[in-house]
Amino acid sequence: MRNFIHSIPFKWQMSLLAGIPLVVLLAFIINFSISNYEKNEQLNNLMSHYEAQAFIGRQISKIEQLGVETSLNNEDITQLAREIKVGADEFPVILGGEGQEELNAWLDALNDISELVSNAEVSKDELLELVQIELDSSLQLQRVLQIEVNDQELAKDSNAFRELFTIGVLSSRDTILILTYNLFNDEEVANELARNQFLLEQAFNRYIGLYSSDEQTADLLTVVQSDEFSRSLVLRDQVLNARGEAIQASELDIIALFTRDEQLHQLLTAAEDRIVDNVLARSQELQFYSYASVALMLFIGLATLFIGVSITRRTISTIFKVGRSLNKVESERNFDLRVKIDGRDELAKLGEQLNTLIKARGESERLMHEERDNALKAKELAEKANAAKSIFLANMSHEIRTPLNGIIGMSDILKRSNLTTAQNEHLNTILTSSKHLLSLINDVLDISKIESESLTIVPLDTNLWEVFDDITSIVAPKSNQNRNRFEFRAPNDLPSTIKLDDHRLKQILLNLLGNAVKFTSNGTITLDVMFEEVDGQHWLQCDIIDTGIGVSKAAAERVFQPFKQADDSITRDFQGTGLGLAISRQLARLMGGDITLTSVPGEGSTFSLRVPAGVVNDDYDYDKIRTLKIVTSINRSEHGLQTLESLAGFAEVIDVNDITSLQGDELIILQPEDQDDLLTRTECLSKLSSIWHKHAIILRSPWVRLDDEVMDKTGIAAIYQLPVRGKRLVDFISRFATRTNQDKSVVTNGKGFKVLVVEDNPVNQMVAQLGLEEHGFEVVLADDGLQGVETWGEHHQAHPFDLVLMDCMMPVVDGFEATRRIRLLEVEHKSPKTPIVALTASVLDDDVSACFDAGMDTIIHKPYEIEDLVSKILTIISNSSLKKPNDFQQSA
Repeated sequence: MRNFIHSIPFKWQMSLLAGIPLVVLLAFIINFSISNYEKNEQLNNLMSHYEAQAFIGRQISKIEQLGVETSLNNEDITQLAREIKVGADEFPVILGGEGQEELNAWLDALNDISELVSNAEVSKDELLELVQIELDSSLQLQRVLQIEVNDQELAKDSNAFRELFTIGVLSSRDTILILTYNLFNDEEVANELARNQFLLEQAFNRYIGLYSSDEQTADLLTVVQSDEFSRSLVLRDQVLNARGEAIQASELDIIALFTRDEQLHQLLTAAEDRIVDNVLARSQELQFYSYASVALMLFIGLATLFIGVSITRRTISTIFKVGRSLNKVESERNFDLRVKIDGRDELAKLGEQLNTLIKARGESERLMHEERDNALKAKELAEKANAAKSIFLANMSHEIRTPLNGIIGMSDILKRSNLTTAQNEHLNTILTSSKHLLSLINDVLDISKIESESLTIVPLDTNLWEVFDDITSIVAPKSNQNRNRFEFRAPNDLPSTIKLDDHRLKQILLNLLGNAVKFTSNGTITLDVMFEEVDGQHWLQCDIIDTGIGVSKAAAERVFQPFKQADDSITRDFQGTGLGLAISRQLARLMGGDITLTSVPGEGSTFSLRVPAGVVNDDYDYDKIRTLKIVTSINRSEHGLQTLESLAGFAEVIDVNDITSLQGDELIILQPEDQDDLLTRTECLSKLSSIWHKHAIILRSPWVRLDDEVMDKTGIAAIYQLPVRGKRLVDFISRFATRTNQDKSVVTNGKGFKVLVVEDNPVNQMVAQLGLEEHGFEVVLADDGLQGVETWGEHHQAHPFDLVLMDCMMPVVDGFEATRRIRLLEVEHKSPKTPIVALTASVLDDDVSACFDAGMDTIIHKPYEIEDLVSKILTIISNSSLKKPNDFQQSA
C-alpha cells in the first residue's frame, strides 16, 4: 500500500490527503447540521401548534358546556364560567408572531365571557350569542395556527387533525344554534344552522376522502353511528323544517347533542396523540442518523489519518534530507554535494532539480564574488563623488554666505542712519536682492538634501504678514517688468503669528509666483490667502492665480515631475529646468500638505498650496493706531477702496479730496493709482511740506514709479510698498508715527552687557561690532580662535563676558576647538558657564551637530540681521545664570 501511494504524483497525494476528505467531511457535516436543525425546528414548532390547538379544543368543549347548561336553565353556572378563564401563565406554549397575537385576542374574549357570567352581567340570549362568536373566532384562529409541514406522513396527519378540529368546532356551533332556536324560535338562526350543516358536511367529506386513515375513518363512523349522533340529526332536521315555529327539545335531546360533541373531541385528542407519537418517531430517526453520521466521520477520519501519516512521513523525511544537504552546502561551501531521494514522484524529481541548482549555485557563486568586488569599487567611487559634491556645495555656500553676511549686515546698519527717502528705497532694494540671493543658495542645497532624503522641516513662530511682504517685494517688480498687474488678497483677521517653516513657505511661494510671472504677459497675477480650521487643525491655503498660457489637463500632473514641462516649446520659449515645481511639491508634502493645479489652456492657471499650521497666541494690539489721526487722500479705484476698507478695520480714517486745506500734525496717507495721479497728489503735498514735518506716507503700487526728484520735491517721509495691506500696513503706520514723534536716539537694550566677538573676517567683525554697539553692548574683538581663548582668559576674573559670539571656520584655531578650550578653562577655574553662540555660514547637519558637541549653546546662521541677532542675545543672557539683574532691568 505504501509503495502504491509513493508511485502516485505528489500533487495527487496532497489532494488525496487534504482535498477529498476535507470536502466530504465539510459537505456531510454542513448538510447534516442544516438538515437536523431544520427538522428539529419544524418538529418543535409543530408540537407547539398542536398543543395550542388541543388546548383550544378543550376550551371549546368547556364553553359549549356553558351554553348547554344555560339552555337547561341551570341556576349556578358561575363555577363553570370560572373554569373557562385562562390566566396569562396558564397557556402551555408561546407561539410568537401573528399566531400569538390571534391566540391572545381569543383568550381575552374567553376571559371576558367568564367575567360577564361570574358577575351576572349577561342574559341567556346574549351568552349564547357570545359563545357562538367565540366558536367562530376559534375557526379563524385554527387557520392562523396551521403551519406548513414538509414530511409527507406528518403533513397528512396534520391535515386530518385540522379537518377534525374543524368538524369539532362546527359540531359545537351546530349545538349552540339548535339550543338558540329552541329558546327563541328565530328563523334567522335556522338559516345559519343550514349554512353550518353545509360546512360540516364539507369537512366530513374532506376528512374521510382525503386525509383520514382507515383507522381514523372507522373511529369517526363509530361516532356517527351512535344514538346520540342520530338523535342530534333528528333534532337539527326539526329546526330546519320548523320555519320559525317552536320545537320541543327535551333535556335528553340537549344532552345527546353535548355527548355527540364530546365524542368528536375525544377523536381530536386521539389525533393529537397520534401526531405526538409520529413526531417522537421522527426524533428517533434523527438520532439514528446522528449516530450513523458519527460513525461515517470516524471512518473517514481514520482513513485520512492513515493516508496523511504515510505522506507526511515521506515529506518530512525528504525535507530534512534536503535541509541537511543545503546546510552542508552553505557551511562547507561544498558545491559537489548531491541529494538522493527514492521514488518516482515529484519529491524524487525535486532531488534531481536540487542537484542541478547546487551545481548552478557553485558557478554563480564564482561570478557573484567577481560582481561584488566590482560593485564595492563602484560604491566607493559613488560615495567619494557624493561626498565631493556635498563638500563642494557646503564650501560654495560658506564662501558666498560670508561676504553676503557683510552686505546684508552693513546694509542693515546703514538703513538705520539718516538717509533720504530715495536712499532708503535704494537700500531696501539691495537688502531684498541679497535675501533673494540667499534664497537661491538655499535652493541649491535643498536639491542635494531632497535627493539624499535628509531635508527636514523646522516649524517656527512666523510673522505671517512679514512673510507675504517679503515675497511681494520680490515678485511685484518682476511682475511689473513683464507688464503684469500683481495683486495680494488676505483677510484682515489673518493671524499675525503662526507656527510653520517660514523659509520653506517662502521658497514654495516664490517658485510658484515666479512661474506665474514667467508664463503671463499683460495679465494679472493674484496671491489669495486663506486661513481656516477643519476638525481642530488649522490650515493655511495660498492660491496663486494667473491669466497666462495655462496647462492642458493631460499635462497638469506631468509638470510636477522633475525635469518635465508641459511640452517642449515651454523650455524653448520660456527656458527653465523643470525642477521648481517638483521641489515645491516635495517640500509641501514634507510640511504635511500638498500643491494642486487647475488650469485652462489659454486662460490661466491656479496653483493651490495648502499646509497645516499651528496658531500661536496672537497678542496683536488692535488699539496701537486708534489714537492716531489718519487722513487719507486715495483715488477711488478698486485698489484704493481695498486700502480704505483695510484701514477702516483697524482705525478711524478721514478721507479728503483736497489736502491743501489741512493744518496741524495729522498723519496723511496717499495712494496714487498711476503716474498722472502721482504727480497730481505730490504737487498738492509739496505745497504743505513746510508745515507737515514729513508726516506723509505714500502707498506705492508696483506699477507706479517714484524717482528721486519727485521724493525730494515733496519731502515724502516714508514709502510703503503695496499690495500687502492688513496688519502689515498698520504696523508700518504705527512704527512710522512713533518714529516721527520721538527722538531718533537708539534704544540701548544691551547697556551693561559685555560680548566677545571671535571672527576672522574684518567685514563681519565690523557688522557685529557696529550693530551691537548701536544697541548699547560693550564689544571686544578677537581675530581667531586662539586670540578668543586668550581674550576670554584675560577678562574672566575682573570683568567676565556675558556672551561669546564664535565663528566656526577660522585659521590658527577654529571655533569648535576654541569652544572646547573655554569649557575646560571654566572647569579649571570653577567659573560660571559663559553662553557661546555659534556664528556659521555652514548649513550641513554634521557642522551643526559639531557646534553642540563642542559645547556651544545655540547657533545663528550667516547672513543674519542685526535686530534678530540682538534679540537672540538678550534672550540668551536673560535665561543665563550670568545675567545682571540690575542691568537687565534697566535694559528691559
